[in-house]
Amino acid sequence: MVITIRYDYLPAYIQQLQTASLLGINILIFSLKGLPLPHIKKRIDIWWRGKKNGELMVLAAHLLTENWEWENTHIRLLRVIEQEEGLEPASKALAEMLTLARVKADPKVIVSQEPFENIFKEYSETADCIFLGFELPEEGDERSWHGFYQKLLHDMPTTVLVNSQTSELLEV
Repeated sequence: MVITIRYDYLPAYIQQLQTASLLGINILIFSLKGLPLPHIKKRIDIWWRGKKNGELMVLAAHLLTENWEWENTHIRLLRVIEQEEGLEPASKALAEMLTLARVKADPKVIVSQEPFENIFKEYSETADCIFLGFELPEEGDERSWHGFYQKLLHDMPTTVLVNSQTSELLEV
């Protein structure tokens, strides 16, 4: 099921998201496309694009796998970089973050200069659930922001968009 926000309601919706953000509330927006059957092997993809939203996405994905219907789910932590020379440092940083979080996941760094939309579809169209960070739109950019996510998530599996207001979730 896909819930679409009518454009005449979009300003009020964005205002609610901005208010939540100002209050320091983490925001998770669900694009539900159905859930997989229990007892089948599943995969969760987390798209790492920075620490701000990434830590909450890793935590949420891990908590999801604690549910009996999602146990034994394979988690992938994906990051896109543009230059081959960044592959080793990016891979090392993802592995260190997973160690710190004590979350079992496979880090994967993708070297590509393709638009993110293409990479996202190629790597995650067969996932059972996707976590993707987002930022709130700038004033006046609400319609293009909404259109971008509508297009990005069309024909994709269930996706959780995450905007974290909590910093240092994984700090000890």
